[in-house]
Amino acid sequence: MVEDNLFEQPHKEHLLWKQDLLKTDKEVKEQVAVLESIVKGGTLTKDQAKSVEHLQNSLIRQKQVINNILARVKVLDKNMSKFWSARHTLREESLSRHSNIKGEMELFDKLYDDLKAEFEDFKENI
Repeated sequence: MVEDNLFEQPHKEHLLWKQDLLKTDKEVKEQVAVLESIVKGGTLTKDQAKSVEHLQNSLIRQKQVINNILARVKVLDKNMSKFWSARHTLREESLSRHSNIKGEMELFDKLYDDLKAEFEDFKENI
């Protein structure tokens, strides 16, 4: 039973990460649409225009990070699954990559939460 957890635990985390990244990707698209409507909807002060540009650039970067991490999680999960099926074990390299991506996901979540708070603050003050 412990052996099964060797694969199942990281696999479940990969599924959760993919769901989280896809949810965040959807939120980013919605935030971009809100910014576009703000720009189209009225006159912005110079500071507001700078804030919009900053937020747009930050959201573009978030989208790139999402796509990068998502692609790596998919490849890692596929490789771990194949190796597990063939040998009923996992390579240390895969576990190390899993651990690295886990750290990236924790940092990503924190940075995105900060960006989301900044976005909400901007919306409230416009």
